[in-house]
Amino acid sequence: MKISEKFTLIELLVAVPAIAAPRQRGATARAARFTLIELLVVIAIIAILAALLLPALSAAKESARKSYCTNNLKQIAYMNHMYMGEYDGVFPPKKGLNGGTNDLTGGWYQLFLELKSATWESFFCPTDDQSCYTSDHRINYGRISYGYNQRMLGGDGATGISTWGGAKYVNYGRAAYLKEIRDPPNTVFALDSAACWNSGNLKGYYHIWPWADANNPLAYGRHQKNLCLISWVDGHADGVSAGASCASFYANNGPLGNVWGDQKYFLWDR
Repeated sequence: MKISEKFTLIELLVAVPAIAAPRQRGATARAARFTLIELLVVIAIIAILAALLLPALSAAKESARKSYCTNNLKQIAYMNHMYMGEYDGVFPPKKGLNGGTNDLTGGWYQLFLELKSATWESFFCPTDDQSCYTSDHRINYGRISYGYNQRMLGGDGATGISTWGGAKYVNYGRAAYLKEIRDPPNTVFALDSAACWNSGNLKGYYHIWPWADANNPLAYGRHQKNLCLISWVDGHADGVSAGASCASFYANNGPLGNVWGDQKYFLWDR
């Protein structure tokens, strides 16, 4: 009479290696061990592979941050057009910090938040590490990652920019209308910014100057290869690269040009 026995999968997994590999004794058992040299070789190979992979992983991480930041700037362009749709095609007005408290109310991005067209995450680039501040503090004190071209688009005081002179600047006492922008695809709305190059504060700030004054917020190449990501007035977002310093973006032959020059692309001007 045959006796049929059934084994579970776990029993088979335990039993098969024991049957296939009999116990090793003596010299055979000793031969299965690794020597110190062999272990060191394995460790060295692992270290070499890690050294080769880490730069690639770092580049992939920065590429993801860049994509996130680009998407933020596209969202900002969309919010701006929603805002102008509510306010007859007028750009957000220029706004400075409140005296005494040095906080910000009625800033361009705060106006977007009031319209419920944005969340605060849209104004923070992951490469702009300001983890020393809470999100609320950053929103309340203008410490966001992107600077608005507010001196050109938002107006510059009730009497205009008197030091510039000339009829060309007579309307700079108020925010611009979208219809006044001569070249929207090549006019900066907002971009990666650094608060103050001269003091070494390269954290983002809520506005930027259209010329190279290194004591004030400027365009900054925050990403790999000194890439500065930009939200343009027409609604698209991309980036430009320059040297390591903020001033290199504003040189006569720089990617953001010289606001005083007679250039083909206006970039900052209305």
